[in-house]
Amino acid sequence: MITSHTHKRRVLWLIKGLGLGGAEKLLVGALPHVDRKTFDYEVGYLLPWKDALVPSIQAEGIPVTCYGLDGLHRLNAYWNLWRHVRRGRFDVIHAHLPLASFLARCCRRLRRPPVIIYTAHGLWARQHPLTRFVNRGTIRLNHQTIAVSDQVARSLPSLPTRSVTTIDNGIDVSAMSAWSDQRDAVRQELGIPAATTVIGNVANLSPIKRHDLLIEAFSAVHARQPHTRLLLIGQYRDRLEELENHARRLGVEHAVQFTGPRDDVPRLLSAMDIFCLSSDSEGLPVSLLEAMSAKLPVVATQVGGIPGVIDSPELGLLVPPDNPDQLQAAVEMLVTDPSLRRQLGQAGHDRVLARYDISRMVGRVEELYRNLLEVSPGESDR
Repeated sequence: MITSHTHKRRVLWLIKGLGLGGAEKLLVGALPHVDRKTFDYEVGYLLPWKDALVPSIQAEGIPVTCYGLDGLHRLNAYWNLWRHVRRGRFDVIHAHLPLASFLARCCRRLRRPPVIIYTAHGLWARQHPLTRFVNRGTIRLNHQTIAVSDQVARSLPSLPTRSVTTIDNGIDVSAMSAWSDQRDAVRQELGIPAATTVIGNVANLSPIKRHDLLIEAFSAVHARQPHTRLLLIGQYRDRLEELENHARRLGVEHAVQFTGPRDDVPRLLSAMDIFCLSSDSEGLPVSLLEAMSAKLPVVATQVGGIPGVIDSPELGLLVPPDNPDQLQAAVEMLVTDPSLRRQLGQAGHDRVLARYDISRMVGRVEELYRNLLEVSPGESDR
C-alpha cells in the first residue's frame, strides 16, 4: 500500500492504440464519469497510426501522449514511455491489453514505482503464444489484475485470488437513448428500404470474429427471407476483399453491406432490427452491451463473457460457436417474429440498465485505486 497524501493522485491509462476497438472506446466512454477531485488522468498509447479516438479524449480535457511504437524493434518508444512515467510521477498505471501491461510492469523498476493495474479484456488462451509467454512470466508483478468477466478471470494463469478482481464492462445507457429517433435518417443515408429487416454486427473484421460464418448463416436466411440485409460495421484489417468475395460466392453480395470503421455506432444501431455476434472468442464485448441498450434483440455465440450477460432465453438467443446452421435458425426465428424481437429487446435493455451502466464500472475501478493508494473519495489539493 502507498501512504495517503493531500494532492491529487496521477493516473496514466496505457493502451496499445486508440483506434475504434471496444477496449479503446471504453476508455473514452469512462472519462465523463471519473472523479477529477481525487484523480488527475492522462492517456498514453503506443501505436501512432491508431489515433482515431485522440480528439474525443482531448475534448474531455485529458492529455494524450503517443510513444511512437511503429515497430517492436523501436526501443525509443519504450524509452519514451519510461521517461514519461518517471517525469510524470504517476501514482497509478492502469494498462489495457497485453503489450501495454507488460511495458507497465517494467516501470516497477523506477525509483518511485507506481501501482500497476492490468485489465484483461479477452481470454488468456486467445493471446499470441509469445505474448502469453512474456505475460505469464510477469503478470504477478501487477498490484491488481482486473478481468472484464468471470470467464476471463478463470482463463488467467494461476494467481492469488485476492489479486484478481472482476469488474464488468459498462456503457453510457442514457447516451445510447439519444439516437433512438435516427432510424429513418440512417436508413436513408445507407440506402436501406423501410421494409427491410436489418441484421447487424459491430466488430473489427478479424478472423476471430467469424464474419465468414455470419455471412454463410445470413445467406441461408436471405434465401428464405429476401427482405433481409446484413450490415457489418468495423475496421477492415485487410479482410474486406476476402469477405466480399465470400458473399459473392454465396450469392448475397447485393444484400451484405460493409460500412468500414465508424465513430457513430450508437446512431447506426438505430437502423438495425437484430444484432448478431458470431465470434469464436470474446471477453465482454462493448458492442453487445450497446446493442442491448438500444433495445435490439441479440443472437450471439456462447463464448467468453457473453453467457454472463445473456444468462436466460428471455434476454437473447445463444448458439454454439462455429455452427452456421444454429446461427441461421436463431436469426431466422427473430426475422419472422417481430413480437419476440420486441420482448428480447426490452428485456436486454433492462438488464444493461441494471447491471452494466458505465458509471458503476468507473466507480468500482476508482474504488480499487483508492484501496491500493489508501486515498479517501474527493481528496484533492488543499
